Amino acid sequence: MSQANLDQTEAPSLIIQNIRQDFITLDGTELNVLDNINLGFREREFISFIGHSGCGKSTLLRIIAGLQTPTQGSILYKGKKIKGTSAARGMVFQQDAVFPWLTVRKNIEFGLKLKKLPRDKVRAQAEKWIALVGLGGWEDAYPKELSGGMRKRVDLARVYANTPDLMLMDEPFGALDQQTKSNMQTQLLRLWETAGSTVIFVTHDLEEAVFLSDRIVVLAPRPGRVKTIMDVSLSRPRREELRLSEEFLAEKRKLHELLKEDA
Repeated sequence: MSQANLDQTEAPSLIIQNIRQDFITLDGTELNVLDNINLGFREREFISFIGHSGCGKSTLLRIIAGLQTPTQGSILYKGKKIKGTSAARGMVFQQDAVFPWLTVRKNIEFGLKLKKLPRDKVRAQAEKWIALVGLGGWEDAYPKELSGGMRKRVDLARVYANTPDLMLMDEPFGALDQQTKSNMQTQLLRLWETAGSTVIFVTHDLEEAVFLSDRIVVLAPRPGRVKTIMDVSLSRPRREELRLSEEFLAEKRKLHELLKEDA
């Protein structure tokens, strides 16, 4: 799917309206983390949130996930107000969310079994995603036997196997070394192209945001506000060699300049 193929007239499926988030600190002070956030995202977009530490990126993602109730405002997904969590919104965190006492296959099957799907469908879905994330031959391995990148692939397969419409990712590759991180970014794009879900991705890595995204939401420092939304003009599919191209470096410089203004 290319940026050019996104229908710019399509009505947004996710609408963020007037979101404000306040927290009370230990000394009783009110802290305004997010203020007046208004955004709209279309189906099958890949969106990244980026901004300096403390700008509320992860907080906004948790509100979209239904893990946190905003102080003010609402979020509509496909016309319905988000209240609490839902299997339609999958979440991947930076920390591993795999169960250490379960094998690769059983980790991926876990959510499917909670849906009480027939055993043959559970097994078929798990096998499909084991193959898609390249873990064939590791089905019966436990997380302690896997590298960090392999555990993250289990994490992705676990969430994608439940066929979420909306995938929310909070710096999922932040703890990985650079080579593994680059490989996982390419892997994620292939999974996204296969699944066709909308992805909202939090990162502080400029190169990661440019490589992955259709659009990048730049948040200003606390209280977090939408500073600008940057369209990424790079065509799809995107492969590793794109990172060395002049057009990629130009997009990265553009994003760097936007963030430098708030340094």
